Amino acid sequence: MAVGLLLGFSCLLHAAEGSGADETLSVIAEPVRYSFVKGDVEKFRAHHWIKDGYAGGIQEASLDKNLPWDTTLSMEGHGLIDENDAGGKLSLKREGIGRGGGKGLWGFLEGENWVFLNMDYSEFRRYYDGTGGFYRRFGSLAFNETDKELALNIGKFSIETGVVLENLPDVTLRYEREFKDGAKSRLTWTDVKEGSVTRKIGPAWQDIEETVDVFEVKAKGKAAGFDWNGEQRWEFVRTDALREEKSLATTGVAADTKIRRQHQEPESDLITTILGAKRWFFKDKVYFGSDYRFSQIDSREVESIFETDANGVPTNFSNPKQIRDAHADNDYTTHTWVQSLKAILHPFWSLHTKFKAETIKRDGTSTYPADNGGGAPDGTIDQIDVSEIDNKVVRWGEGVSLRFSGLPRTALYTEFEGEQVRNWLSEDRQSKVAGEVFSREVIAHMFRWTGTVGGRTSPWDFLALSAHARRHEDDIRYNNLRHTPQTASGAKSVFVDGQKIDTGEIAARIELRPCRWFRPAFRYQFQNRDYLAWGIPDDANRQESAATAHIYSFDLALQPLDDWLLTAAFSLQDIATKTPARFSSNSAVAAPTFNADVYSWLFGTEYAWRPEVILTGFFQYSRAANFNDFSDVGLPLGVDYKQMDLTAGCRWKVNKDMELEPKYSLYQYYANPDAEYGNYNAHLFWLEMKVRWG
Repeated sequence: MAVGLLLGFSCLLHAAEGSGADETLSVIAEPVRYSFVKGDVEKFRAHHWIKDGYAGGIQEASLDKNLPWDTTLSMEGHGLIDENDAGGKLSLKREGIGRGGGKGLWGFLEGENWVFLNMDYSEFRRYYDGTGGFYRRFGSLAFNETDKELALNIGKFSIETGVVLENLPDVTLRYEREFKDGAKSRLTWTDVKEGSVTRKIGPAWQDIEETVDVFEVKAKGKAAGFDWNGEQRWEFVRTDALREEKSLATTGVAADTKIRRQHQEPESDLITTILGAKRWFFKDKVYFGSDYRFSQIDSREVESIFETDANGVPTNFSNPKQIRDAHADNDYTTHTWVQSLKAILHPFWSLHTKFKAETIKRDGTSTYPADNGGGAPDGTIDQIDVSEIDNKVVRWGEGVSLRFSGLPRTALYTEFEGEQVRNWLSEDRQSKVAGEVFSREVIAHMFRWTGTVGGRTSPWDFLALSAHARRHEDDIRYNNLRHTPQTASGAKSVFVDGQKIDTGEIAARIELRPCRWFRPAFRYQFQNRDYLAWGIPDDANRQESAATAHIYSFDLALQPLDDWLLTAAFSLQDIATKTPARFSSNSAVAAPTFNADVYSWLFGTEYAWRPEVILTGFFQYSRAANFNDFSDVGLPLGVDYKQMDLTAGCRWKVNKDMELEPKYSLYQYYANPDAEYGNYNAHLFWLEMKVRWG
């Protein structure tokens, strides 16, 4: 097969030497885009993935060319250099290999055959906000910004080639390189202290340099009436990451302004094998498919943690974390089998069943050397924690769905899925410090199921209805065989004895189509999730929590004139979460219901002022008002803001090969000053130019 691939490439290269008659080139340029931002520039960047100031380049370019020897060339790309947003694709395809039979390199082939080469590259930049949290009761430290530039460049490159032969298996070879380089914010917010009050609102960030190399071989074909496929994949992940967490305070105490830096170098090697087969039987009335997947991960990691004072001097404060070259090794192996059976029992009835079986084995070891002795680390390791873990999981899953279409303009269905899991876990940690000794062995039995009934109907051309009801249940029981008891210097290793999550959901949608120019639709979704947990040793002391969501959506497509189109949408998410702290009589821990309500309005329009001039507009407004001040107890995290996006533009078709589109955008964000820091007001001016040749 390798010889065949080389011959295929030779044909492609030979074909590319000629010049074809058919060629189409299209370019969409964005020579000007300038944004004026007043306010929180970092938040603007994070929300819209757009930098402030000037940016320009090629938004989209494509070339399609027919070459000799039934070869086609397709290319496309874009490049906004100031945004570090670039990409390109190239595709070469040679058809008709072996057509006509006879002698020659491909003379032994019959039917439709081809070889291909695909290349793909893309890179973009994602921005992050480095503000951290907000606490209105503080003074100068109510909000804090890191001086680190937070932006992460993310990209990939891939090359794929293969042969598609009518009478032989298809083979594809592929290589991909993924990469990340830059810094991003993290939610491990640090301690910020004013007076005697401490809140975790300090910003944290992490430098990341990561590469992923993927090698892949795929094949598929036919044998004994079955369509079979196979895949072999090798994946190598290498990461170098540095996280910084800087505590802040006005107290003047050195321990309150310590800096922690965590350096991690994880590596993973992944091997995956996939084999599958499928076939239709009994005149395409019964379908059977089966797949097997083997996966093995070998991962390693080296980690060091350095704690210093605000000036960068290594210092051991209370409960220090001075970790030097900690090592961890983990092996993870899975075997997964999946089967699917579909049968058309009757012109009105169809049955679909699926089954899954999986085994997982995981084991790992780690050493955790610490230099915690004395007032400062001295290079001497005075404590080493050694941990071992062993984990074996067996998982079974099944599903069945039944569909009925015997009623006019109506389809009804019911679905059921179940899963049973046995998870055995053993963890042991040895240390010369009594409080770090840890041990437990547990067998967790998990039972999950989901049942759904629903249907769709359109009794008349102007009306369409759909609805479903769903019930989901998770039941987890822990059989704790051994655990570390609570001592004066250490906590016990097991707390939870069981958990049950019960979810109910209903949804309905109605769409009206009274005429071509007026089409409204409304959707309602309700979901209620109840949590029940109990612990050790008092399984009678059960804790209940609940989350409720009402989601309303309204859509409208309106065309009052042949040259004028309007679209509108409204959504309301009414979400509330209640925890046991909501009902506590202790004012020191009582927390109110957590609300996460969001209202959103969206409008879009297009108006053909003249055949060559189209006016466009877009408006989006979101409102959330969830601030609930319980600052004496904790940190209010309910979002409370107003956000608006407005865009107006004009598409002017200068001639059949050129089109210009100037646009103006206004982005606004206003936060409740009691809940969040950072507003912005941004004006953007755009100019796009589309040119076509051929």
